Amino acid sequence: MGLINVAFDPIHDLTVVTATGQLKADDFHRSIREYYSGPLTANILLDFNQADLSAFQSHDLIRIAGHSKQLSGAHQVGKTAIVANKALEYGIGRMFGAYAEVERT
Repeated sequence: MGLINVAFDPIHDLTVVTATGQLKADDFHRSIREYYSGPLTANILLDFNQADLSAFQSHDLIRIAGHSKQLSGAHQVGKTAIVANKALEYGIGRMFGAYAEVERT
């Protein structure tokens, strides 16, 4: 079981999302709801250094991107940075970014 911690830093207009363990799509759905229920920041840092995203499939990423768009409304996102020490987690983070960009257009 994985864990996602969402920490807000309004002074720096930053949200840090730290993921650990083996994660499933439902874990991300919960963290997205937590993000949009807190003080919204323009910038997001996704820390996947301790995460295992090997169970993810492309349809999971599409659903997560759609859920994010649904909750975001008119909120404008600034920059998103992905930190990952494994190629799989970095690649999945980039794929999510691509799906999210498609959802925004």
